[in-house]
Amino acid sequence: MVKIHTVGGFSEVGKNMVVVELEDDAFIFDEGFFLPAIVSMEERDKVMTEKRLRSISAIPNDSHINKIRQKVCAQFVGHAHLDHVGAVPFISDKYNAPIYATPFTTQVLQSILDDNNIVLKNKVHPIKPNTTFYVQGKQKKYKVDFINITHSTLQCLMIAIETPKGYILYGNDFKMDDTPVIGLKPNYKRLREIAKEGVLVFIADSLYSGSEKKDTLRKNCPRTVKRSFTYNSE
Repeated sequence: MVKIHTVGGFSEVGKNMVVVELEDDAFIFDEGFFLPAIVSMEERDKVMTEKRLRSISAIPNDSHINKIRQKVCAQFVGHAHLDHVGAVPFISDKYNAPIYATPFTTQVLQSILDDNNIVLKNKVHPIKPNTTFYVQGKQKKYKVDFINITHSTLQCLMIAIETPKGYILYGNDFKMDDTPVIGLKPNYKRLREIAKEGVLVFIADSLYSGSEKKDTLRKNCPRTVKRSFTYNSE
């Protein structure tokens, strides 16, 4: 059984959060801000708290995954943009699970923590791009790949979790840039390897794919629409 819970970022731009639920374990991917609400708050010189952020819908509404909260064994952050990492200081402590991100993303996270005088209870693990490591679940360990990809900030990732039914690949926000101004090129080699081993589900962003300004993209990918879904492999 594999379920994909689309907590945030599927009916709005930002506030990204996806939860992958397996038999005994669950993994969080991203916990981000809804930036228009954050800008409005800062203009009013308001202090950020979880309660205040929830009142203006600036962080993901994760209440509907309360029943599986104890299953969460890891929290992953795909890259350093605030719509992916900004909410980590305010909701990650609700889960008894370490946080994994690249060194650059962890530095951005630390800046947010410092600005708001917050200390996280969960350990933060900086993991270099193009690294394979293991995460301990309730009954087993999971192999996780941090695969370098390109975007408009440093050390962006596709994150792959190996399961008995195939890889779960998370790639929210990316582009294939073979000549990045700074940082590494996409790791095509590892992506090809994972494709050959078998991908069960690929979770990807399709922002603006339904826009009339994206005629070429829409004709080539007519069924690529950003929407909320739950995938059950049973």
